Amino acid sequence: MNNKNQIVLRTFVSIGFSFFILSLMLKLVSTGIDPANRPQIFTVLGNTSFGLASIYVVCALLQAFFRAIRYRVLIKAGGDANTPTLFHTYLVTLVRNMFVDMLPARIGELSYIAMMNRGFRVSGQTCLSSLSVSFVFDLVALFIIIAVVIVYHTITASVRGWLITAAIALCILTALILIFLFFGIEFMVGQFHRIPQSWRKSEKAVIQRLLTFTEHFAQALRMTRNAGVFSITLLLSMAVRITKYTSIYLLFLAVVRPSFNEFADLPVINIFTALLSAEGAASLPVPAFMSFGTYEAGGALALVLLGFAKPQSVITMLCIHILSQLADYTLGCVGFVIFLFVTQGQKATVTMKSGRIKKYLPTAITITVLCIGLVLLGLQYRVTRKIGALKPPHKGQPLNPTDAEQRRLVLLTQNLKGFIVWSSNRFGNHDILIMPLGSGKKLKIRQLTKHPHVDYFARVSPDGQKIVFSRSQQPWVSQRNCFPWDVYMLDLKSGKERFIAKNGNTPTWSEDGASIYFQKNGNQFVSYNLATGKEQVIFGPGINGLTANIMLQTPSYSTTKQTMAVTMRQGRRGTALFAKNGENRIIADGCQLAWAPDSSYLYYTDHGGRQQNAFYKVDPLSLERKMWLDLAGDYSHEYFPKVSDNMQYLVLGASSGGHEHDTADYEIFIWKTDASSEDAVRVTFHTGNDCWPDVYLQ
Repeated sequence: MNNKNQIVLRTFVSIGFSFFILSLMLKLVSTGIDPANRPQIFTVLGNTSFGLASIYVVCALLQAFFRAIRYRVLIKAGGDANTPTLFHTYLVTLVRNMFVDMLPARIGELSYIAMMNRGFRVSGQTCLSSLSVSFVFDLVALFIIIAVVIVYHTITASVRGWLITAAIALCILTALILIFLFFGIEFMVGQFHRIPQSWRKSEKAVIQRLLTFTEHFAQALRMTRNAGVFSITLLLSMAVRITKYTSIYLLFLAVVRPSFNEFADLPVINIFTALLSAEGAASLPVPAFMSFGTYEAGGALALVLLGFAKPQSVITMLCIHILSQLADYTLGCVGFVIFLFVTQGQKATVTMKSGRIKKYLPTAITITVLCIGLVLLGLQYRVTRKIGALKPPHKGQPLNPTDAEQRRLVLLTQNLKGFIVWSSNRFGNHDILIMPLGSGKKLKIRQLTKHPHVDYFARVSPDGQKIVFSRSQQPWVSQRNCFPWDVYMLDLKSGKERFIAKNGNTPTWSEDGASIYFQKNGNQFVSYNLATGKEQVIFGPGINGLTANIMLQTPSYSTTKQTMAVTMRQGRRGTALFAKNGENRIIADGCQLAWAPDSSYLYYTDHGGRQQNAFYKVDPLSLERKMWLDLAGDYSHEYFPKVSDNMQYLVLGASSGGHEHDTADYEIFIWKTDASSEDAVRVTFHTGNDCWPDVYLQ
């Protein structure tokens, strides 16, 4: 295979490997952290300041430049005849920065030795010597910076014991490594010489080769020590450290300013303290991929000790880590591809006996690696899409219904007494809206809530005097994130709100209106007594076969059946019935499973309609299902079904193809149950998002 074909195959292998690593990073973010924090992490990442993040990339390039100069200085000092150019050393440094945290205990550092040795014929002992000395001086530079931080905290009377302990430990570690490198290695060589000659000359023993390598390694260290380069090495190490922490500080600001501005007001020295803690924790010999977990723990602990909330601290450090790894990984991949081009003249060390295998095996391996990486990246991207929208949708604009549409709406509703409520973002944010029925030729819509946070999932009390709904704990939360919500109740006559429960979502009413049911903390189903204000967990982890990793979506409870109908997500997917007597039954796939008001049937949303979705009716005894409603018009992607308490009408949302709960252009429809699908009448005419309707009829 000629050199041109080799470099093409190597390039595509590196691309496939890139896809694989990116998929692992998405996996860590989308499934490897607390589900309650996942959506906010993507939101914070999406809000990151592009300008400051770009400066971080420039600083990362500058840091690699100083590190590359230091490598060349130490390689020359080690006496090796093959000293790569600064450009070649720079390429290796970029790749080293990519691999250094990928494997536990900094094994990724070995990529530097492999590339220098294989790509530019630098001897192994010189590579190891330059790498070892660089590592030691990194620690020395880190100790100096920590010492400066301690002095500052001492002057300001805010020094912390754990920081002094870390400095002492680092000082001891650095001293031990220095003693080992410049005295211990020499001692080992002397001990090797005590080994009998017969053992060293044995063909089966590796002692002679180990002795030879150790002698050369010791000689390279000795030459480095005698070359008088420690001063310039220390200066370059300080430049590496200062550039590194400056860039991470800028990345810290890029993350926190749009999302956690209170962090940005921290004194610079305190932020550096947190970043140093993260760096120190990531350097520990703990098995971790790309240091995920250890880095966040160290930095978050420092922020918490400085007085900030744990969730925001963890999210901040995780986002910094993700963005820094993404930048380092991108630069490393570019450097590796260029490295392959500049070293393409090197001959392969492995030969194939079979000409056919030699011809086709590299291509097959390349295609396999590329396809696996692409598939894994696609799968993880699909998973992250299910996190939900990271930003609120555009509020849209009103549409004018045709005369025929207006007549149909008036004709259907003119004899009805009651109202429809739903959530809409048409006024700039998701608020609860109400439309009285039977009020004349033009049905008027007004806002019931005007809050800067998201209000959705309104449900009307049996007497029609109150509604309960979910309100987000942050200005924007996607409905796919079931955690940061609270439950409120609104008196329709007085307009007064009552807080019901924290961390509650998708509330419903008991048949007598005395209690409110809702999902809490993602995996509990809770009853709240309005008279006493007491909560009772009816279903949850360890109760009736439920586990902590099963998320409960839109639970619907039948008091007469003593059974919860629910959509399960995360650890288990599908729709199911959970009875208080312990009997559990799986219905099917789909979502939004709910009881009819009299518990005579179940209904839910599933695939199979003209535009993917349709509504199905389920017998609660036999679990036999049949398609119930699939709209005939352009809006036939049905969602959000809700049957009226008198069981005569169904209100729903329907789009012309968009699916996302809180961003797609859903319109509200009303349908007389069991009539023809063509008889469904459109209620709203707006390009914003209208969702989760309920209807009250007297």
